[in-house]
Amino acid sequence: MLAEEELIWDFHNDEYIKELIHGQTSITQVERQKQIDNELSKNLGIDLVYTNLEECLKIAVENNYSLKISNAKKKESYWTNKNAKSQILPDLNYTYDIKHLDGTFLVGGIVPDDVDEIPIQSFFTLDWYTYKQGKLIFLNRQTKQQYRAASANLEYSRDEVILKTTLAYYDLLKLKFTFDVLRTNLIDRNEQYKLMLARYKAGVGEKFDVVRAEAEVAKAKQLYIEGFNRLRLAQAKLSNIIGIEVLNAVYPSESSAETRELLDPTYDIEKLYQTALLTRDDVKSLKATIEATKAERGSVCMEFAPNIRTYYMVSQQGTARLGLYPSTTLGFVLTQPLGQNLGVGTVTKVKSFNAKIEAENYRLTNLTRGIKESIIGSYYDSKTALERIEATKKEVKASDDSLRIAIVRMQVGQATFLDVIQAQSLKVRARETLVNTIIEYNKAQAQLLFDSGIISVGNVLKNYQSIPPPP
Repeated sequence: MLAEEELIWDFHNDEYIKELIHGQTSITQVERQKQIDNELSKNLGIDLVYTNLEECLKIAVENNYSLKISNAKKKESYWTNKNAKSQILPDLNYTYDIKHLDGTFLVGGIVPDDVDEIPIQSFFTLDWYTYKQGKLIFLNRQTKQQYRAASANLEYSRDEVILKTTLAYYDLLKLKFTFDVLRTNLIDRNEQYKLMLARYKAGVGEKFDVVRAEAEVAKAKQLYIEGFNRLRLAQAKLSNIIGIEVLNAVYPSESSAETRELLDPTYDIEKLYQTALLTRDDVKSLKATIEATKAERGSVCMEFAPNIRTYYMVSQQGTARLGLYPSTTLGFVLTQPLGQNLGVGTVTKVKSFNAKIEAENYRLTNLTRGIKESIIGSYYDSKTALERIEATKKEVKASDDSLRIAIVRMQVGQATFLDVIQAQSLKVRARETLVNTIIEYNKAQAQLLFDSGIISVGNVLKNYQSIPPPP
């Protein structure tokens, strides 16, 4: 019997085999996660910025640039509406005119007269046009609806930011847990390679198994490296969405994936759809846009309305030699227009607006149909993912058991290394599927909140426990 220091492979002290056969674990989950985090930080050459979903959402609604653009457009619409309201007021003008006339001038345009005077005029004029004010009534309605549309767009942008932040966070979380699976797979493959090499050197294994184990290590390493790259890209995407420096390596604090139910399970598709029609801000925005277009059409119709100009003037007129004399003027001028281009121009513009309104109504119908389609998709994605989770948990346990059994059977000569390879592949796929299914369920729940028009920071964080960063 070989001495202990001469052993090729000490089966009884191999932690990997103990864990496989007896289900033991040599380190705690906290220690394990710390190892993973250190490995990520070292290999990527970055410092991890620990965060959680709550913090990301709070930062996003303050810093997201799409949200800032929508907010600026809302302010623009607000002041445009205020400007439209101000134009209903009459125009007030003050004129002061002084000049020196020296020479012969035609009085009344026909009688010549020698003049050496300094005429002076000083007057206030107040003008008000019914035609102009009539158009402005419609303009005020138009800008008011445009402001409502801009306000709804801002709220819709906020909903989109909340959704995008949530989905991007869950994508990053999925990659974090997937990376753990890939790292574990690489460790397992390395240990399996050592096992096959030891068996070969001991004369109880084949060279083919060693070569095959080496190939599996290389494949596992490729997947491991790809995991680094995908995780780093997901970090940059989340940083960009929440509006912080894109190079910041944001990193979820969660150490486990848990399902989170965000919607009342009694809600069915029809109820969610009816809720969406009342609460979706993109629907509100489009409806306001249609009303704004109708108001704009109304202002065109004012081209057929009679126009009464009312003006009042208070003046001081005279010359520097004779002095200034007061006068007042009150006038009314009635004009009956026939529209632009004998009315043809006005009528064609109205018909153009009618077609535009028709198109926007079709857009509204298409939007509501698309909302129902999205709700159906999100509803069944959520339901399917929830049902798959339990099945996948059983698959994970079965794949772990399968790998342990394959190792033991190989030791007693009842299985080959190919059985171990297949069992290991099943284990990796099952664990990846479990992570993906849990995350997809949580994403579908958030998407369903958005599709139904009831997404908010509070709703997304329902029953969420903020995880502090590790010490």
